[in-house]
Amino acid sequence: MIDLCEALYRLDEQASSASWGGVAQQTRIRRAAQRLLDNVVQVSSGITVFLAQEILATMRQALAILNHPALKGAFGARTVWNVVEAINRRLRLPPQEHQLHVRRGQAGLTVLAWLAEAAPHVEGSNQPLVGLDHPVVAAAAEWLEVSLALGEAGDQPSAKDASPRALLA
Repeated sequence: MIDLCEALYRLDEQASSASWGGVAQQTRIRRAAQRLLDNVVQVSSGITVFLAQEILATMRQALAILNHPALKGAFGARTVWNVVEAINRRLRLPPQEHQLHVRRGQAGLTVLAWLAEAAPHVEGSNQPLVGLDHPVVAAAAEWLEVSLALGEAGDQPSAKDASPRALLA
């Protein structure tokens, strides 16, 4: 993912075309896209789609719980992220930038959606794979920027040892 996002970000470097970069840049994107596709295919199986659907359903349920008016009221919060921050305070965890994770997820989803659409054209085509004005270029830059910010923030202590009672104490 890093290689693909970096290749997309560098699309305009030494560009020979104002609309799609150049042959070298397009080749770099194709190679990075193919490596990521190969990795995804290699590690995926029939259960991958099932697990992805289950994870998304669980995330939706968790967000629905955190967004419940009674829970928000109990924590004196107006948003889901205020509830998460209040829980972290109760667990004595350091403040976290949840918004960075949301931005990274959104940018990553844009890149992966583009990759899914571009996959049939990665091999065997001499046409440019992506143009400089495509939203995936900005999403790749955003993903890299936020990933760097999260990396600089370092590892946060986990709440794995905290009891459920500590949340409501």
